[in-house]
Amino acid sequence: MVQNSKEDFAKHFRSLYHGDCPVWAAIELWDFGMLSRFYQLMNGSNRNDVAAHFGLTSGRKLANWLECINDLRNFCAHHSRLNRRHFPKNPSFPRSREFGQFAHLWALQDKDLHRLYPLMCILVYILDQSTPNHTWRERVIELMEEINEINGLKLGDFAIPDEWRSEVLWKTDRQQAF
Repeated sequence: MVQNSKEDFAKHFRSLYHGDCPVWAAIELWDFGMLSRFYQLMNGSNRNDVAAHFGLTSGRKLANWLECINDLRNFCAHHSRLNRRHFPKNPSFPRSREFGQFAHLWALQDKDLHRLYPLMCILVYILDQSTPNHTWRERVIELMEEINEINGLKLGDFAIPDEWRSEVLWKTDRQQAF
């Protein structure tokens, strides 16, 4: 990978060093799928340590989320439609009281767990954990509010519940949300 890369850091590495590229440098060339696979191959203790940075107690749950996000990324990269899309894997959600922001998802039918809305929920959760001042939530809300204006589309096509904006994950005033 590094041997053929035209990235500046790869050229620098090849000109100064010989042998295998360290993982912390090679990761610059990975796509999201490779990152997801690497995470799955990590030992359980290390996976749990990474998951803890996202407020999760299980490395398996984060591995599941990364797989689901990778599927979404691939559909988007190939300009596939997302409305009425059945994703191959569905994200699993924590069912403990401390993760009450996911409680509304526990009641979704299986077919709806394989749609876009649960993925939107894990993305906003991960961004809340990693980048607290992100604006993705507001941009998604704005976009989803325009869906009904597009002929032939409705929020239900994405498994977005009618009262989704009242859910904790989607509150824009985060101090009132928690």
